[in-house]
Amino acid sequence: MAASRPAESVTLRVPAAAVPMPAVRLRGGSAVTGAALVVLAALVAWPLAAVVSHGVPALARVGLNPLGALGATLSIAATSTVVTLVLGFAIAYAATRTTLRGAARVSHLLPLALMLPPFLPALALRAVGAGRGIPMLVVAQALSFVPVAAVILGSALAAANADEESVAESLGASATTIFLRITLPPLRVALTTAAAVVFVLCAADLANPLLIAGVPLLAVQTYRLAAEARDVGAAAATALWLLLPCAVATTLAPWREGAVLAMPVTSGRPRRAAPRGLTVALACIVAGVALALAANWAVVLTRALGAFGHVDWRPLGTSLTLAAAASVVGTTISLAVGARAGRGVAGAAAALLARAPLAVPSVALGIGVLLTWDRWPYANTTLWPVIAAVVAARLPAGVDAARRAVGGLDGDGAAAAVGLGAGRSRVLARVVAPLLAPAALSLMAYFFVRALVVVGVVSVLVRARDVAAFAAVADAGRGRVDEACALVVALSIVVVVVVALRSAVTGQRRDTAWLF
Repeated sequence: MAASRPAESVTLRVPAAAVPMPAVRLRGGSAVTGAALVVLAALVAWPLAAVVSHGVPALARVGLNPLGALGATLSIAATSTVVTLVLGFAIAYAATRTTLRGAARVSHLLPLALMLPPFLPALALRAVGAGRGIPMLVVAQALSFVPVAAVILGSALAAANADEESVAESLGASATTIFLRITLPPLRVALTTAAAVVFVLCAADLANPLLIAGVPLLAVQTYRLAAEARDVGAAAATALWLLLPCAVATTLAPWREGAVLAMPVTSGRPRRAAPRGLTVALACIVAGVALALAANWAVVLTRALGAFGHVDWRPLGTSLTLAAAASVVGTTISLAVGARAGRGVAGAAAALLARAPLAVPSVALGIGVLLTWDRWPYANTTLWPVIAAVVAARLPAGVDAARRAVGGLDGDGAAAAVGLGAGRSRVLARVVAPLLAPAALSLMAYFFVRALVVVGVVSVLVRARDVAAFAAVADAGRGRVDEACALVVALSIVVVVVVALRSAVTGQRRDTAWLF
């Protein structure tokens, strides 16, 4: 029986000092906290308040019309969540608890799927004419979000103490008894967390339903009211129907600090041979998911090969500009909020506001930005509303990572520099800044990559049609599947290059996974 290696903490956790020390106390902390609260109020609280203030009066006009779409949304989201959890748990269990060949390699490839456009499976299904309707949408969502479930559950399995399983096995306990009484109980928190995360992702999903047409989901109905019918009040009211179950799912989940945003990637060695029947079942699931994901990439790449010469590449240029701006703005805000989050009442309020988008469907947050930022003068000719929407949606991960990085700074080094007579500005420039540089670079890469593949939160904004990811979804919807595939391939290449550069510069492993 091979010894297991401890799980490597890599997901979304940015590089910090090797030995955590007391955080450096920055001058003007209250001013930083106040500024952070103002920015968070503008990016998160104000848009959400706008959705409520415009949506509540329109509820009477909308009536009970959204109930049918809400029922379909909850039903499909629940079905997709169950399928995704089964597949994710099977991959995670096979990689951490069995000697099944290839399972660990598949689990290490899943982070790549997390970084690529999340609607790639639906685009591949659309490209091969696999049909429409609920079954295809469940397949698309399961393949899109199974990496999230596998990473969360694999992290919990890798971090769990396996000695009890070994003792039970030596005492003659059956594999079923070991699984039900020893393996499964400690995973309740991870299972509930994974279920809540996947459910919210499926319920708020917009790109996959737009590509797999024919399913009346609430996110699609909300988008069409805002972007096509131009009835923002009705769209806000409909978004409230979608916001409620997502908020409830997030509230009921046993969230822990960093439970979702900083999970270690599965890396433990296989421990024991599973019973033959279980091994066959796990092998089928692992191989099926791996082949399905590989087939998706192959289909999209094949359809794109003949379209590169006649694709409008302007949306890609706009996406690169958007990603560059979002990376700078998002990193700056994340570091400022992360430095003060949790310190006093104002810091706690900042941390709470920064995590609020976790429970908000992306299209609802986009409508909030539409009602606030996108109605300012010159908003239709600039990318700032889109940048604000992207940064707001990704702040939970960015602030969590920044908070960990700031908390791991070497306070003794800064104290020694001050003791030697160095001024605070010199300490910040010569001691603090170099330690935070890897974290800042990693955050910039995170915001850059997520801004490239964003769809839902910017879908209702005017300039969203100039963004490559949304343009790909729109092209596929109009029948230009080859052009859509070409844009997705180009986006995927940029994502891989950025992630590789980040790994080379910051020293992080290639299997780093970004969940959101």
